[in-house]
Amino acid sequence: MDIGGEMPNPISRMANVETVEGAFPIRYLFRRRMLDSGGAGRYRGGLGGEIAIVPHGSPDGGINFVLSGKGSRFPMSDGLAGGVSGTANDYVLFTGEADTTETTRVDQTRAQALTGQKKPVSWGVFPLRQGDAFYLRWNGGGGVGDPLQRPVEDVVHDIERRSISARAARETYGVVLNNGVADLAATERLRQDMRHERIEQGVQA
Repeated sequence: MDIGGEMPNPISRMANVETVEGAFPIRYLFRRRMLDSGGAGRYRGGLGGEIAIVPHGSPDGGINFVLSGKGSRFPMSDGLAGGVSGTANDYVLFTGEADTTETTRVDQTRAQALTGQKKPVSWGVFPLRQGDAFYLRWNGGGGVGDPLQRPVEDVVHDIERRSISARAARETYGVVLNNGVADLAATERLRQDMRHERIEQGVQA
């Protein structure tokens, strides 16, 4: 399950974007499931998510937010039995953006497009002023089992749902695609090559 809620809280939920924007002086640049955030494995870990917000309509031109974050240096969800850990958390404050027009911010719908001075944060109270943006991502679940054993049709399905990228399909799962269709013979050859490479690296180590 992708973004299934907080594990210790069986009824955790997140209000929709419009409700949050209607109740608080903020505006979302984006809020979505995060591509490639679930740990790779025979059974893929659930995806994490990412958001970016800016202050909007605040009487004093901004807000303060409290952050008590961890897991940004190392992933908090380990993989099992050959599976890969989920993506680590990340918390970044972007300050000092010169152009704060609506058009500029609307264009910044990707984490890589956010502008301003980049300041990693993790613990404390921080101001979010006019022209600033706050980016947060949370980890996905860890994968279970060898990614090279994940059925090809499951990998293709993940690509179609934008859970994983075509690059991850090839480099992590060993699945070769031609125009979106899996090449089974080429996939088997690539997976064999990747297994042999693992053995060689293990011998050299």
